[in-house]
Amino acid sequence: MQLHRVTVDEVPPTPLVRLAVRADGRRRPTQAVVDDEVLASLPADTIVVLDHAGPAASRWSLERSVAVDAVCDPVSGRRARAVTDSEWSALVSAWMDAAGLVRATGRIVAVAVDADGLLHTALSPLHAPSRPDRVLEVLAACAPCIPLLTIEDLAPGGLDASAGVAFARAAIMAARATTIMATAGTGWLLPLRDRRKGGSVDETGLALASAGWCIGRVDASIVGVVRAGVPVAVAVNAARRVGLTGVVMEEFDPP
Repeated sequence: MQLHRVTVDEVPPTPLVRLAVRADGRRRPTQAVVDDEVLASLPADTIVVLDHAGPAASRWSLERSVAVDAVCDPVSGRRARAVTDSEWSALVSAWMDAAGLVRATGRIVAVAVDADGLLHTALSPLHAPSRPDRVLEVLAACAPCIPLLTIEDLAPGGLDASAGVAFARAAIMAARATTIMATAGTGWLLPLRDRRKGGSVDETGLALASAGWCIGRVDASIVGVVRAGVPVAVAVNAARRVGLTGVVMEEFDPP
């Protein structure tokens, strides 16, 4: 899956690519797993987003997915298996090794804590018990890196803006980050993640408003996330109004 970053000055977009840190963490069977060959095929200026689908892998895989706790994926309805302490250590090592491979190529590393993936579900109160310490452990292992954070779940009982901003502060410290990418939403309440009315689509979505909660509250530049296909000028103008550094454009994968 490819993403593009656009600054509010509308410079040529910076490509971002989301890669799985392990084969069991792919978001679709065709998603690439980070390795030397894959990295060699990417443009030199690519920012690599390291990801693990966690329970969301159950949307395509026949194998039981893994998570920090035995939680259900909101789209497939299948329950993930809770990892043991030794398995968790292996996952952290997979992230750290992947970050090392990316950094050795001179590229910037980002870490995905979004889209109902393993780290998002570890953080969200929708998946009790919340384990922010696990997420911070991965960010620290990959540091320095850019956290791609869900600021709000936009679902009852989920991560709210106050908790999201507080975690963003901790994430910036753990990741030794100067920039964060901020998004919102969960498969538990898809209408707010991908808002549609009649034949129209909310072009910039609630994610930019959620990213705006971080303005003046975190010590980092803030990049919002919008769905691919939004005209660049629309996305940039919306980001400028909110006060963001720029936007990331990513295609939304419907269930």
